[in-house]
Amino acid sequence: MNISRVVVLFVLLALGSCGYQIQSADPGAYFETYALSGDTKILACQAVVRRLERAGLSKTSGGDDKSVVVHCLSEKTDRRAVSVDASSLGAEYQIVYSVEYALESGEGRRLVPPLWISRSDTFLYDRRNLLGTHNEESVIREELIDRVADHMIQAISRVSLAAEI
Repeated sequence: MNISRVVVLFVLLALGSCGYQIQSADPGAYFETYALSGDTKILACQAVVRRLERAGLSKTSGGDDKSVVVHCLSEKTDRRAVSVDASSLGAEYQIVYSVEYALESGEGRRLVPPLWISRSDTFLYDRRNLLGTHNEESVIREELIDRVADHMIQAISRVSLAAEI
C-alpha cells in the first residue's frame, strides 16, 4: 500500500472519529433571493454579493420570506506597528479589517442583529524591498476582505438552515 494512501486514510479516519464534519456554506439552502442595503461600497459586502449570486440567489427589491437582506453598516481598516527594528522604525505591521453588518428576512424579521466582524493579519516590513512589501500588504488586505465575506456567508447559511427547521 502506498504511503500517501495510508496517510490520507489515517487523516480521514481521525477526522471522522473526532466528530469533525466538513460542511460547506450554502446560502441557497433556504433563501432564493437577496437584497443589499446600507453602504454598498463596503468591499466585503461586494464580495458577499458575488458569492450569493454564485450560489444561485438573485437580486430582489421585494419583501418575501425566501429573501435575505444584508445590511452593510460600516467598515474600518487599521494598520499599526506591532514591532520595531533597532532604529525604532516599524518592522512588523498588523492590518485589521472590520465590518458591521446585520441580516434580516425579506419580511423585515431580524435574523442577525448588528454586529462587528474583524479579521487581522501581520506582515514584515522590508525597507530593502518596498514594492514586495507593498504587494504583500495588498494581498493580505484582499485576504482579510475574503475572510470577512466568508464569515458573512456562513452566517447567512446558518440562518437559512435555522429557517428551514
